[in-house]
Amino acid sequence: MSLYVFTQIDINVINMKRTRKSLLIGLILVGMIPVLSAQQDDRRNFPQLIIGEWRRCDGANIQWIFDKRGKMTVLRPGEWAPFVYSYQIRGDELIAKDKAITVKFIIETISKQVLVVKDNDGTINEFCQ
Repeated sequence: MSLYVFTQIDINVINMKRTRKSLLIGLILVGMIPVLSAQQDDRRNFPQLIIGEWRRCDGANIQWIFDKRGKMTVLRPGEWAPFVYSYQIRGDELIAKDKAITVKFIIETISKQVLVVKDNDGTINEFCQ
């Protein structure tokens, strides 16, 4: 009888260890949910975050202006007129196009202060508001 009691206690200890491990894994996964949902929320907010005037952070006098109606204006020094494109955001892609060309950028980072995009050539462009 004492052997049975020892075995039952041993089984309870093993089950308690499994329960602790499961609980720890569950807590870690539950803790990651806000991080994962925050990344998804940021992606859904790309269209709202991109609106406004952006200037190159490295001092180059290039300006991108996005409005709420899907119009993107690019101002460069020495150009006689701004370039005007329509734009769309699909996931992390920024697609700018006019009648002649279509340009795709990958949005690496976007916040209220910084916009970092990578073009087709792999060039990283950083813009600040």
